[in-house]
Amino acid sequence: MYHILALLQATKSITTPQEFIVQWRHIKSSSTSDSINTNGALLELLFDQDNELLENLFNTGLGVSFLPEILSVLNHSVDNTDTILSSSDCNISIVISKVSMILASFQRSKQFSLAVDCLLDSEKETAHHLVEKIKDIANKYLLFEDGGETLKKIADTFRR
Repeated sequence: MYHILALLQATKSITTPQEFIVQWRHIKSSSTSDSINTNGALLELLFDQDNELLENLFNTGLGVSFLPEILSVLNHSVDNTDTILSSSDCNISIVISKVSMILASFQRSKQFSLAVDCLLDSEKETAHHLVEKIKDIANKYLLFEDGGETLKKIADTFRR
């Protein structure tokens, strides 16, 4: 795990979708440990990006091929919040808020619906599971001020 975290910390600030993809691939290829540590490093990479970069990932078309992997990492993080929370300074509201912001950034991009159209049915099911789990946790902890409207828009995108 420390090897992957060191990779993240050693990288320069990511400013373009291309740099993000390079870093994502680097983490995946450098991972010699289990998938939990790899998912943690990929999640940290996602959490460290600003909303504009994440939106541009899809606006440039680069996000289309990475959406299944990204959804898998986000789904893993929501399903395993206990593990994430015990190994970081985050609390559940931070994790859920960050995952929701990432999805909202994707959803705002012009190319996101195309990326969703390219998903397999099983990948769409993963996305549905992710959104439903976020809704459940958000309702339990009263996390969203907009009454979950953003999540409803995201869920609608995955229903197409």
